[in-house]
Amino acid sequence: MQQLQEEKRDVLILLNEDTREMVLKNQYNLPFIKLLASEGAKQSPLELHPAERKYSVSHHGLRYKIFYVDDMLVDRNIQSNAITEHAILKQAALHQLPYLAHLQGVYIGVTHIAFELKEYEMDFRQYLEEHRDPKHLPRLLEQVIDGVESLHQLGYVHRDLKPDNIMINLRPLTVNLIDFDISQLRTSTTSGSTKGTPGYHPVRPTMKDGSTLWDIWALAATILEADMLPGEYYGVSTERGAQQKADEHCKEKETSPALRVLLSHTIQRTEVSTMEGLFFIRKQLQNIQFRKYPNFRGNKEIDDVHKA
Repeated sequence: MQQLQEEKRDVLILLNEDTREMVLKNQYNLPFIKLLASEGAKQSPLELHPAERKYSVSHHGLRYKIFYVDDMLVDRNIQSNAITEHAILKQAALHQLPYLAHLQGVYIGVTHIAFELKEYEMDFRQYLEEHRDPKHLPRLLEQVIDGVESLHQLGYVHRDLKPDNIMINLRPLTVNLIDFDISQLRTSTTSGSTKGTPGYHPVRPTMKDGSTLWDIWALAATILEADMLPGEYYGVSTERGAQQKADEHCKEKETSPALRVLLSHTIQRTEVSTMEGLFFIRKQLQNIQFRKYPNFRGNKEIDDVHKA
């Protein structure tokens, strides 16, 4: 028995004594953490207080996605979410998928596990609020489509696609999708689970949880938001609210005809199962003339970045 215990500790050589004790204590209730440790996870450099519950932390120029040990012990779904996040980040790095966040390292502390990612300058919501430039929106959104397509090809549906989960770097102008913890396998046979952020998903009790249509709807809502005055979509919290915003926006003469077509074939559809897919959205995006807002001050800032 003592020899077995020593062998287990050898696997955890990169962790400090307190963290090893936590891993061994919970190896049957939280086998995922033991697996991470056996694959070479290192001691976490983060000092986190569980009471504060920070789920995303910047540290020394890197970004960490956090899952807490006590959360996983109380709710098995949270351990499942961590497993999903790890699997997608790892596969994105393995296949060098350019528009999905990559796993750069795994760390374990007494209170948490942390997945290391590269740091980003801002999310898409901040970009729209502070740097929005209609000239660059098609390129950014094309990369978002590429990211969603890559995720689907890996066999997953994001289920929480929104501007907050689309990360932006300005030099060069690039996109990465993040936050895969509630992603679903496309092979999932359950139906109608409410996942994601209100305003970015429909309510459909009979739609398969692994249907790509969840992401199509969210992508169309994000494109609509990108064409609106920054902040105008904020506060939309229902499917009907999103459709009303789309209806109002399409009635305005400045709205691009191609955007009207895109919305009429996606979130304005009463029957979600008849929505068009990524190929259609990509094709329409090429023809969208995103609206300019003369009094918006962000356009000059982004131009200055690209002229520098």
